[in-house]
Amino acid sequence: MPPPWGEPAPRSEDSESGVPTRELSTKLEPNLLRGVPLHVALTGWGRHWKNSENGMFTLERGPQGEAKRYELSYPTASLDAFLSHDWASNARLKVLSLVIIYNSRAAFLSCLAVSILVGVLRAEGLLPSEIWMATFGHLSFYLVLALWQRIRMLFCRPQLVFLDKLCISQQDEQLKQAGILGIAGFLMASRKLIVLWSPRTFLRVWCGFEIGTFLRDRQRRIQIMPLKTGSLLLLGSLCWHVLSLCFHVFSKSEDALLDFKVNFNVLALVSALMTLVFALVLPLVYAIGIELMRELAGLPQQLAQFRMQDATCFCCSNGHAHPQTGAPIPCDRQLVFKLLHKWYGRDEDGAEFMSEDALESFNVMVRKQLAPRVVSGLGASMLPLPYTVFRAVWVGPTDAGAKRTPTRAPSASSRGAERTYDAPKVRTRSIDVARGITFNGSNSDRVAIARRGQAAQRPPPVEDDCAEYSDRFLPGYEKTQLLGRGACAVVWLAVPSSGSRTPVAIKQVAKGTTGKKKSDTDAARKEILFGSYFFEAGGEPKVSPKQNPGIAHIAKLLDYVETKRDIWMVM
Repeated sequence: MPPPWGEPAPRSEDSESGVPTRELSTKLEPNLLRGVPLHVALTGWGRHWKNSENGMFTLERGPQGEAKRYELSYPTASLDAFLSHDWASNARLKVLSLVIIYNSRAAFLSCLAVSILVGVLRAEGLLPSEIWMATFGHLSFYLVLALWQRIRMLFCRPQLVFLDKLCISQQDEQLKQAGILGIAGFLMASRKLIVLWSPRTFLRVWCGFEIGTFLRDRQRRIQIMPLKTGSLLLLGSLCWHVLSLCFHVFSKSEDALLDFKVNFNVLALVSALMTLVFALVLPLVYAIGIELMRELAGLPQQLAQFRMQDATCFCCSNGHAHPQTGAPIPCDRQLVFKLLHKWYGRDEDGAEFMSEDALESFNVMVRKQLAPRVVSGLGASMLPLPYTVFRAVWVGPTDAGAKRTPTRAPSASSRGAERTYDAPKVRTRSIDVARGITFNGSNSDRVAIARRGQAAQRPPPVEDDCAEYSDRFLPGYEKTQLLGRGACAVVWLAVPSSGSRTPVAIKQVAKGTTGKKKSDTDAARKEILFGSYFFEAGGEPKVSPKQNPGIAHIAKLLDYVETKRDIWMVM
C-alpha cells in the first residue's frame, strides 16, 4: 500500500555528512502502537478505506473527520491482524472480503443451528408447518454475516487490527511521520498478515515490505484473500438462497395441486422472481468469476517472477515531488531497501551481502516460501476453499418439514382423529431433494396414507401390526420395473378385514399420467389414489368379496370425495 505521507517533514541531518537519518524501525513507542476494533474498520461500508485524490500524501486539516478517526483506535500491546491493501483498489470490495474472512464461518454455523432447531420444533408441533418458517435459516445467515463482530463482542473481546488510516494520525505531522517509520513495529506486533490481494499487490514496494517482514518468521501466518472473491461468493450465495426459497414455494404447492387450490398468482410471482435472479444475478456472477479466474491464473507466475527491485511506489511515480505543492518527497524505496538489506543481507555464516544480493535473497524467499503457501491456500479451484464451502454447503436451509403423526392408532371413540396405517407422514422438502440429487436416490420410498373423518367402526390395527405391514410389504416391489411399465404410484393399504381384527394388506399399482386438462388430471388422480380396483368407471364403489374378503368394508369405510385431500404419496 502507498505510504500515508503528509507534507514533507524537515529532515534531521548529520552535521558532517549531511545524510538524512530517517530510517524504518521495528521499535515503536507504546503510545504509537495502536489498533482499531475490527467492527469499527468495517463500519460505513468502506468509508475508512477511501483515499483522497492525491493518495495519502495530503495531510488532513479538517476540524472533525480525521481527528475523530484517529480516536477510533487506541494503544495496545499486540494486534490480531495487520491489514495489507492497495489504496487504489475498491474500498467496498475490501470490506466485503473481510466480512467473508471473519464472519462467514459464524454465519454458516448459525444458519445450520437455526435450521435444525426450527426443524425439531416443527416436528414436535411447537411451530406451525408453514412455508415462511424456512426463512428463519436464510435470515440468520445474512444477519450473522453482517453483524457477527458486534455479536461477538457480547462474550469476547473485540479483534484489534491495524488499518493505517485509523491507526496513524492524519492531522499531526510528527505523529504521522513516526507512525510511518514504525510500520515494521506494527507488523512485528501483529499475529497475522491479511493481504487483500489485487493484481497490483506484489508490484508495490510497501506491500512487498509487509510480506517480507512476516517471512522472517516461518511460523507467522500470511493469509491472502483475492478482492473479487467476496463479491463472487456473496452474489452466488444470495442467488441460491433466493432459488431455495422459490423451491419451498413450489414444493408447498404440491399438495394444493391435487385439489386445484393453487394460487397461480403466487406461482407466477415466484416464477418471475426466479427468472429475474437467473437473468440478472447469474450473468454477473459468471462475469466476476471469469475475471477473477483470469487474475488468479496469473498469480503463480507473478510470484515466480517476483523482484522487489521492480516494485513501484507513489513517491517514485510522482518524481519525488508533492502532487500539489511540488515540494520534495523522501523516497520510500530507499527506506524499505535499507531495512530489507539489514534483515536479508547476511548469509548463514554471518557474512554481509551487497545491497543487490540482499534483495535477491529476499526475492528467492518470496518465490520459494510464499508462492507455494499462496497457491495451496487458494486450493485446487484457485479460490479460498473454506469460504467457498461455507457459502455452498448450506445455501438452502431445510424446511424441516417432518410432520409427526402417531404410529399407534387412536381409540374408536375419538372423533376427527387421524389414522396412520404405515410410515409416519413426512413431507419432502429441500433437504430430501438435495439427498436425491446427491445420491441419485428416489423419494418414492415413502408412501403414507391417512384419513381424517369418523373413526373406524372396528378396532384398527395395533402399532406392531402397522410396523409389520410397513416393513414387510413397502419395500416389496421393484420401482424401476413398475415405473418402466407406466406406474405412477404404488399404494399399500393395511385395513381390518370383515369379521376379523386381522389386518389385510392390499397392494394397488395405479397406472396413468396427469394430463393438461382438469378432467384428465382428475381422472388420473382417482386412478392413482384408488384405481379401478376399488371404483367403477362412473365412480361407484366396486364390491368384490370373492377377490378379497375385506373389499366391501374398504369401499364403505373410505370415500373418495372425503378422503382425497388426506391421501398423498411421495413419488
